[in-house]
Amino acid sequence: MLKKFCPKCGKETKTFVKGLCLDCYLEKLKIENKIPKEIVINQCPLCKDFILKNRNLKFDEAVKYLIKDFLKKIPIKDFEYKIEDNILHLIINLKVDHEIKNLEKAVKLKIKKTYCKFCRLKISGYYEGIIQLRNLPENKIQEIINIIKKIEKKNRMAFISKEERLKNGLNLYVGSKNVINILKKKFEYKTKVSKKLYGIKNGKKVYRVTLLISGKNG
Repeated sequence: MLKKFCPKCGKETKTFVKGLCLDCYLEKLKIENKIPKEIVINQCPLCKDFILKNRNLKFDEAVKYLIKDFLKKIPIKDFEYKIEDNILHLIINLKVDHEIKNLEKAVKLKIKKTYCKFCRLKISGYYEGIIQLRNLPENKIQEIINIIKKIEKKNRMAFISKEERLKNGLNLYVGSKNVINILKKKFEYKTKVSKKLYGIKNGKKVYRVTLLISGKNG
């Protein structure tokens, strides 16, 4: 049988990809140059979420997103990774025609502290609604706060940006008006909803809403 040799490196090979052996073809693609030496992930110091393109993600989600992003122009079958001492050890299974080849690469992983959009609003004191708790027992006040925290897990804007203690109760400033819509249906206490014009956004009037929850003596 006539032996075949790669015209670039001279190595005997059975399989050619566009006239080159697999190694020379992959070298031509300059895959090493397409894999960064370092990747940076932003992490919010308040909520501990990782932020990519204005999205809040868990750590594994963020890492996979970044890997897929810089591998999207590389002919891969799949990949694996593990992280040790802030080093991302990446194993890429390359697929060229019917050939599979493994490539290992170590990438430095850097965590940068940056507030996410929700926590920036929270620490700035942003609010769309005020919940006025008046003449309620302390256990009921705490119950309401706990409910708001549960709502926040589904709606990140439902944060408490400020607590204002008064002689007869507490004011809670919340980032989303939806909190008020949920709370006003939950309690047997006297409730009252009012709204006040805050401004105009995109040609529409924007209101801040106040929910009053009063005890029997309120």
